Amino acid sequence: MLADDPDTPGDGRWEINVAYTLEKNRSESEMELPLLDLNYGLGDRIQLKYELPWIVVNEAGSGTPNGFGNSLAVVKCRFRDEEDTSVNLSVYPQIEFSDPTGARWRGLVDAGPNLWLPLEVSRSFGALRVVGDVGR
Repeated sequence: MLADDPDTPGDGRWEINVAYTLEKNRSESEMELPLLDLNYGLGDRIQLKYELPWIVVNEAGSGTPNGFGNSLAVVKCRFRDEEDTSVNLSVYPQIEFSDPTGARWRGLVDAGPNLWLPLEVSRSFGALRVVGDVGR
């Protein structure tokens, strides 16, 4: 996902998200259909995540290449809870690695591996919840 929150599913619990994303400009559209996002809780503060998209690219005059995109493996660790400290904070190191089906050579994905190291924060204000990510 483009943004996430510092929460985890809870010990032994699954969170499964299926999404559809679309990026479009004048000459090309790229869809992730579906984007499968599997999350599993280890204890109350740790989450394991695996994400895999099916990518469809539609370029004018070039056909419609499609296939699996790069996989994303993640371990999220929430180290501050809103109930105790007024904010939730988590670190969310992520590694994206190339798929084995040659999607890079078909122009579907960029070369991997890639590493991201975001910090996530959230705070509730009554019924409103504000979430932000920052990282490199």
